[in-house]
Amino acid sequence: MLSAKEVERIESFFKKKFGNVSGAFKEVNAGSESYFVFAERKSNRCFFLGPDNKCVIQDVKPLDCVAYPVRAVYSECNNVEFIIDSSCPASVGLSEGFVKEAKSLALRSLKRFSRKAYLHWFDNYLVSKK
Repeated sequence: MLSAKEVERIESFFKKKFGNVSGAFKEVNAGSESYFVFAERKSNRCFFLGPDNKCVIQDVKPLDCVAYPVRAVYSECNNVEFIIDSSCPASVGLSEGFVKEAKSLALRSLKRFSRKAYLHWFDNYLVSKK
């Protein structure tokens, strides 16, 4: 889930280094609010993952990516819980320090959007809800 500012920052950075980034993002309308997601691809491989498996937008990486594989999510009781996406190969070797920092970033990421928009994204675009 990306904000318009994150998309602008990524597009600007990417154009300077690699050229056009068209087709990488999709704007989603969630009632009175919108957000962006990465465009659908044939594989789950990130659009910005280089052939060497390194992030080519490391300098402007969105909050969700920086915190990954840790995510802040709303529970049934409207509390915030933290989950670790177990489909990420790095999820098994995370240090305590990384998890603590990632939780802080995931919480900041969660609060960028209304609860309604976040739940729309969660229900429609989150690949792994583990």
